[in-house]
Amino acid sequence: MEDVLIEEQKLLSPKPVDNFSFSFFKLPCILLFIGLSYSSVFSQADSSLTQNIQSIDYGFKKLANTITFFCNGLMNLNTSIGDFNISQQYSGTGIRVITTAFRDDQFLVIRYNKELIPTLKAIAKHSWLLSSDSRSIELNKLERNTTMGGIEYTPIKQWTTSVLTGFERNNQLGIIANALAFEGSSILQPIKIDEYLLYGGIRSEYLQLDTNRINSDVNVDIVSERDFFNGNLARFFTRYRRLQRDFFTPVGSGFQDLIVETRVENRFSLGTDLQIQLGDFLSSQFQISVDQAAIPRGFRSSIALVPQTSIIRTLDELQFSTQGSLLYNKNNYRQSFWMQFVSRKEENQVSVAFPLLPFEETELRRSEFNRDNSTSRLRVGTDITSKIFSDDTLQISSSIGILRYDTPSEINRDDRDEQTIIGNVLYSKKINDVTAIQYYFSGQSTHLVYLKKERSSLNNVNSILKLGTNFLVNTAKFSTVTSLELLANYTVYDFEIPEQIRSFSFRQILFRDSTILALSPKYYFEARAYIRYFERGRLYWETFSELPELQSLETFFRVLFFASVSKECKLGIGSRFYSMQQKNLLQRNAISSDISQTVPGPEVDIRYTFSENSFISLFGWYEFQRSSGILTRELPNVTLLSRISF
Repeated sequence: MEDVLIEEQKLLSPKPVDNFSFSFFKLPCILLFIGLSYSSVFSQADSSLTQNIQSIDYGFKKLANTITFFCNGLMNLNTSIGDFNISQQYSGTGIRVITTAFRDDQFLVIRYNKELIPTLKAIAKHSWLLSSDSRSIELNKLERNTTMGGIEYTPIKQWTTSVLTGFERNNQLGIIANALAFEGSSILQPIKIDEYLLYGGIRSEYLQLDTNRINSDVNVDIVSERDFFNGNLARFFTRYRRLQRDFFTPVGSGFQDLIVETRVENRFSLGTDLQIQLGDFLSSQFQISVDQAAIPRGFRSSIALVPQTSIIRTLDELQFSTQGSLLYNKNNYRQSFWMQFVSRKEENQVSVAFPLLPFEETELRRSEFNRDNSTSRLRVGTDITSKIFSDDTLQISSSIGILRYDTPSEINRDDRDEQTIIGNVLYSKKINDVTAIQYYFSGQSTHLVYLKKERSSLNNVNSILKLGTNFLVNTAKFSTVTSLELLANYTVYDFEIPEQIRSFSFRQILFRDSTILALSPKYYFEARAYIRYFERGRLYWETFSELPELQSLETFFRVLFFASVSKECKLGIGSRFYSMQQKNLLQRNAISSDISQTVPGPEVDIRYTFSENSFISLFGWYEFQRSSGILTRELPNVTLLSRISF
């Protein structure tokens, strides 16, 4: 028992910080060194080396206690000994609260091919996939190192088939397996057969991890289309996907007794897309698709006292969707009418795989049955764009949608209907060659009704109204975008108890401005402003009155002065200021819950361009955080973005 507790404590212990240090600092350096080394070696081996798209992007952002970072690279090298392609993608996140947690996602692919004869190539490929989160206690850690080799056959220009085989080192839940791997594909580029254009492909992957675990993928896509005449087009597609995953799971046991769970997904899709020209100014489009899926999930062995390990759960899903539109387009007027309908049905079944007590089987079947549901959604709408005058444009869009969610179980209380109405109006006017103005209005109403009395107290209507204007000026030395917006949000519940009124209102006024002023070819100012006032209150719908509860004022200003130090380098120096003032209007005589925060600080922005596609940008600011006038914390924030192109 003590050994088991020791092992569990190891799994629950946070990972050392060294993992982050390697990911954040060493990994990009190693990748950069590899790229430069490859360039050097191949340049010496082949003086006529051609380099296509080749670059490394690296950067990070530190904001308060969170650091996000990335390292992406792409390199194509054509040499006398073969062609190399290197693709690198890495993203990571570090969060520091009491302890530090890290999330790493890494994917590297190195591919080599050598032409043996005009229709045959030799291929070698190595890939490294890593997904790790220190907060997941190793449950979500996955690492795959795969090395494969094979051939690629191209009998005709439009058809390519490849077959590869090799080995993979797989690490899941801390269990390492050396797997046998296969990969194959057959891709058909668009080819004309009679009057039809045919294209698609088959992609498959097979991984034999051990005697108990097999991972496999099969994806088939077939598309055919025919262009009749004058824009009349018919397209038909068929898709099939089979995905199998065998994975260890700690369900019902300690980490020392992991069992294998299998999930198989079989999905088949069929659809068509028709485009019909009805006249010189009238056209239509019609789409329809059917998607059917069967997804069984079960365990390879059962565990005593854990009934769910003795059954196979199967999800059967059927989805039908259709969309049609009618478009009228003449001169300066364009209008479309459209309709969408989506229906989805989900059924959950249970089959017994290992001995099970009758009452346990009954309970499991009831539990799965409670998850059955069917959903249908219907939406209709219209979109209008009209050029009233040569410099004036009016855009109007509106739609209404109805959703119905039903469950056959009497225990499931989620049955509901939902109605959504949306309307938008945008009027744009060009005053002159450098000045324009826009006015917009939008409204949305959503009515949610639960059909069973146990949840009917949650029935409500949510209404959102928005009115605003944008003013734009763009000259050689001065440009600005200024916005002013009013917003009102009302949520009204159907059933309310006077002492516990839940209906509420939210109202907001927002001002935004972004301005650039050039003093000379080498010097310019950049300024931004953001002011938002909003309040929340209790809403009495019958009298359309409210009792304000909370009011807030949020402001942000940023001013930078930029100077071109040289042709390649720009330096910006300035400051920023952020403020949040919040008052609780219902607790003035109690302990104050008001918030008064100010965050001033200097800011620096440095941009250096090495070449047309190579640059480095470093900007950041230092915060002096004050609460009620008292300095509480000083905090640096910095962002680095860089690209090196070869």
